[in-house]
Amino acid sequence: MISAFATDGRIVTHGLKTLRDDRGFFPPYDAAPVVRAELLLRHPEIRDALVALAGTIDEETMCALNSSADQLKKSPTMIAREWIEARSPTNSIEAVARTSRQTQSDTGIWTMLVRRRAELGRKTIEHLGLTTAAIFIAISIGVPIGILIHRFGRWAPVVLSATEIIQTIPSLAMLAFLFALYRVLGTTPAITALVLYALLPITLNTYTGLKGVSPAIVEAANGLGMSRGQRLRMVEVPLALPVIVAGIRTATVWTVGIATLSTYIGAGGLGDFISRGLARNDTRLTLLGAVPAAIMAVILSLMIRVLERYAKAHRPNAAR
Repeated sequence: MISAFATDGRIVTHGLKTLRDDRGFFPPYDAAPVVRAELLLRHPEIRDALVALAGTIDEETMCALNSSADQLKKSPTMIAREWIEARSPTNSIEAVARTSRQTQSDTGIWTMLVRRRAELGRKTIEHLGLTTAAIFIAISIGVPIGILIHRFGRWAPVVLSATEIIQTIPSLAMLAFLFALYRVLGTTPAITALVLYALLPITLNTYTGLKGVSPAIVEAANGLGMSRGQRLRMVEVPLALPVIVAGIRTATVWTVGIATLSTYIGAGGLGDFISRGLARNDTRLTLLGAVPAAIMAVILSLMIRVLERYAKAHRPNAAR
């Protein structure tokens, strides 16, 4: 047993058996036409001929074609022409272009969804994991910072300005900086970037919510003999909670969107489909990542909105 390329021509030549990747460890084989954009601008008719080839070459077919080149010593041009003529009803390249629309219909978005449902499930879980981890870390950092700058007001402009500056850094540039810092690809730099971007709405809303508590209520709490900690836990935070949750909701929606860029540093997620689709000019593959990401953002936003309304309905009577 050896590790080999699934399209190696020697598999056919020597009658080898390729084991099924039932765990989906390796990415699926997808042969795609590649052509320079300048050539398409000069000869747009080439696009129709090439689009018809997309999705028509599977692993077995490519394995047989490679065997013809490696073992039979045929030229790639001859092999390609023979394959096109063998599958074309009129034995011409022009016929391939005429079947373009039919080919795209046969491999539509629904077909791709069914074929890639296992990978889609894994990528969705990866994306949700990145988002959830980043939000929980951002909450554990942002809420205490918001409380501290409310208590020590002179630091508020400095801290909030710093979080705003982070927001102005382009996402890909931030990922590049963190990759240079960590010197490693994967979830660590991705989650760090997501946490940094989520800090602003969480910190700002925590500070704003606490600042919006009526001074009369704070004075009443002091009159009851509450310590600072008791006043914070029992009065200020419950009153500011709806505003804090609103900041968490905003941060969550942002994080779902920014997490799609994590694919560029090897963190996975639904951005893998989007990047592959853009690279191959395949709208179906792009939508396979974009649509679930949008749905995830909407669902998480609605779930947190319910918590926001619950917090608003159950806050102390003095705030209603």
